[in-house]
Amino acid sequence: MLNLRHSLVLSLLLVLGNAHAGVIVVDYNGSFDEADVVAEGGLPAGDFDTIGGVDDVALFNLVEGENAFYGSIYSPLDSGDVFNIGITAGMRLVGASIDWGTNLPGINWTFGTPISPDYRQQTTFGATAPTWFLEESSTTPEIFTIPELEDGVLGLNGKSFDAPSLDVTEGIYLSSLLDQGNTCAQTYVVNFPGYSPECVEGIDYKLTFIVESTLPVTQVSEPSTILLAMFAMLGFGVSRKRLSK
Repeated sequence: MLNLRHSLVLSLLLVLGNAHAGVIVVDYNGSFDEADVVAEGGLPAGDFDTIGGVDDVALFNLVEGENAFYGSIYSPLDSGDVFNIGITAGMRLVGASIDWGTNLPGINWTFGTPISPDYRQQTTFGATAPTWFLEESSTTPEIFTIPELEDGVLGLNGKSFDAPSLDVTEGIYLSSLLDQGNTCAQTYVVNFPGYSPECVEGIDYKLTFIVESTLPVTQVSEPSTILLAMFAMLGFGVSRKRLSK
């Protein structure tokens, strides 16, 4: 919901402006799973929003190459994941994508027939499905928005979404994945004379950020090249010595 989105962004700006609050820099080497987050300040484990407690927001300084973040949306328990990404000097963000519904197995089911225990279906679609966006603190904060995260059919399959072409330089940016409805992965249980939907887990995802270096490339000789050159020079010297005899 748009109001929720704006309130979250405003809350972050207020946090960053508070001398007693701010960002929590997370040790990061190119991959992070929110399942590894421990409980803190009364907030639950396994949630990006728990990092730093109620007041602070996580900051991940991206590395060169692929940067992966794994998480899950499960409303109302975990209806959004918000954290900062940092682009350091000499780097630029050139791409971003989301693999949505990575735990959806794509199993079809017909009412009235036995249902597989592995059957999963996303509960939301269209405007009620989650939205992912990246923003900065400026008068025109939006960098990109990817709405309606679902497969566009029956919510049985995962789907990949790519951000538009990017050229984002040094700075701190806010990544927000927010539910617009009541998203979960559901199955159906017998409720005579029919069936009732039942949420059993969240919808898993993978966020990917691609970062390139803007620093000039320094040519460095490979060790093998140096050895070959040494052998060539040695051989040339031996040949000359033989010819001089």
